[in-house]
Amino acid sequence: MEQMRSFTQGFTRDQVTQNPISFCNLFHQLTDVMCKRKQTIEGVVILRTAIRRYQTCPACLTAIHSDLLQVCLMAKCLKPALPFLEQEYSELLTDGGQFDARYVLLFYYYGGMVYACLHKYLRALLFLTVCLTTPTVAISAIMVAAYKKFVLVSLLKFGKVITLPKYCSHIVDRMMKPLCGSYNELAKTYAGRKVGPVHELIAKYSEVFQNDGNLGLVHRLRETVYRHAMQRLTQTFMTLSLADVSSRINLSSAQEAELYIRNMVQ
Repeated sequence: MEQMRSFTQGFTRDQVTQNPISFCNLFHQLTDVMCKRKQTIEGVVILRTAIRRYQTCPACLTAIHSDLLQVCLMAKCLKPALPFLEQEYSELLTDGGQFDARYVLLFYYYGGMVYACLHKYLRALLFLTVCLTTPTVAISAIMVAAYKKFVLVSLLKFGKVITLPKYCSHIVDRMMKPLCGSYNELAKTYAGRKVGPVHELIAKYSEVFQNDGNLGLVHRLRETVYRHAMQRLTQTFMTLSLADVSSRINLSSAQEAELYIRNMVQ
């Protein structure tokens, strides 16, 4: 790690442009190693410095931007990623080599994840939409993962799955739904805003959501269903006790109902 810090602080663009693919691969490999060893916090400064020294200008997107976002997510240290996500990009830095579109997809996919973690759902949807509407002739695993998060974030923000832009490839629209059956089923069930069916469906597909890394977003959805149910009850029955509220919306106790209501007031 110390050697990488030294290299990152000392390389020049002239050196890097002689073999840009090897340069980027070095940082891709570093990111993989840090993620496996769970030492990602050490990579935040290294990758941030490498990007700044490698870029020709701030509006230039490089193949290692996605690595920075990945380590920020793994380290649960999101603030260093924000300046790179708020930047408008107008060019891809290739240095004469080929730019793998996968790193563009990953940048916007991870960007959507960062904003979702921060509860900035509109920005999350914007980044996930860019990932899903990037021109393609085939569906990639990254796009499938992005669509699953797009569904969940749409539900959190709007209560329904919003429509992708018309310029989105028909391949995405036609192929994505069959690949994301449990998420489409969740969206249909969530539209009813009934606690029981939503709770049962989440339990049914909990392993799927866990394996996809989406259980946190799914739990947020479940909490919104409880909040909506409480709002409906309190608007209809102003004199309900906490015990009545908890039994009507399948909470475990009156204390849990009180906690939800306190959070709603705050």
